[in-house]
Amino acid sequence: MTFSNPSLQPDDIPKYSSLELQQVHYSFKKIMLIERGILWLVLSAGATAIIITRSGAGKPWWILGGGILLTLILAVLLFTAIKSFQNMGYALRKHDLVFRKGWLFEKLHIIPLKKIQHCQVKRGPLERRYGLASLKIFTAGGTGADITLSGLTQQDAERLKDWLVISPGEPINTIPV
Repeated sequence: MTFSNPSLQPDDIPKYSSLELQQVHYSFKKIMLIERGILWLVLSAGATAIIITRSGAGKPWWILGGGILLTLILAVLLFTAIKSFQNMGYALRKHDLVFRKGWLFEKLHIIPLKKIQHCQVKRGPLERRYGLASLKIFTAGGTGADITLSGLTQQDAERLKDWLVISPGEPINTIPV
């Protein structure tokens, strides 16, 4: 047997950008908005505590400035949640899994199926409320989950987990529901 290692031209490499990603479940957008709302409430409580304990002249300006700042922070948090949701998606291909998330700082993960060691389905309180789940995917050599696919329905997460662990590369319709 002769060893062969032909060179590739950059134009010969498959392009992921032409890949149509599947959007995560639309209810996950609500979860993202609720999580950011909770973060904003915590920030508001801290800011309120600081303003209340502040004494002396200029306190009305602190209240006005704090209110404006908190309103801007809320707007930014909600805007980034919506934009991040719109950019979130995944795709299964014969040999790999593609996952994209983020808006301002976009992350693209392409994981070869043969590198996946195991998967774990996770459901937090908000995910349970909306019937969703997250799939944590662990690969060889990693110390933690390499990616977490959030915003999947419970059934899709379980089915995808079974397919990734039991028979990656096989047609997904062969996995029992």
